[in-house]
Amino acid sequence: MFCAFTLSTGRCGTMTLARVLNQHPQIIALHEPFPRLIRISARAYLEPDSELMELIIKIAREDYIEASNQKGCIYVETANRLTFFSYAIRKAFPQAKFIHLVRHPVRVIKSGIRRRWYCGHPWDAGRIFPKSMHCDGRLWTELSPSEKVAWNWVETNRFIFDFLQGIPEKQKFFLRLEEIDSRISSIWDFLGVRPFRVKIGKLNQGSQHEVREDFIPFLKKIGQDVVKNCGYEIEGVR
Repeated sequence: MFCAFTLSTGRCGTMTLARVLNQHPQIIALHEPFPRLIRISARAYLEPDSELMELIIKIAREDYIEASNQKGCIYVETANRLTFFSYAIRKAFPQAKFIHLVRHPVRVIKSGIRRRWYCGHPWDAGRIFPKSMHCDGRLWTELSPSEKVAWNWVETNRFIFDFLQGIPEKQKFFLRLEEIDSRISSIWDFLGVRPFRVKIGKLNQGSQHEVREDFIPFLKKIGQDVVKNCGYEIEGVR
């Protein structure tokens, strides 16, 4: 089956990527198709290799993939909730390709704070938590909301990097949102479709100036290696 899945934290341009890819006549790109698998995503984080997760993802997405392939198109999904299903996706669809999409952590975390992640958002039931309920020697409940969002960014990207270590180069692609315009040709090559001119438009940055940056020391302490692996510097971004 011809398919590709975007692995990400969310708040990093998944909707933008879907809109860009969907302009190509050989691609059917969906952002958050039903079932969204919101709540079960957190369980997939805890049980990434389980047969149950493989069964769930196969039932939830096989029809989408087959329908796209029957039209002569590759199916691409950009829902961040499928990130923790990556191992299950690999088992269910061995030929699947993966796009690791990132955006500068400060912007992602600020956006998550504005969206009230871990602060009563309806989808908090599907967010991940530390397996031991401890982080950096502290109880999870002792962390501030902004520190929780920072942990989410670090842990999610670390999970993705760990997963992709076992994936052949031809089946994985790393993309910084800030470089989507300059790397569009490489995306077409990776997906195996012909070159095509698309309109990318202006990236939605949102208003983040009012969001405090008290999470930055914590981010540096627990995730400097992940930030570096993503090719970012923490300082100087607002």
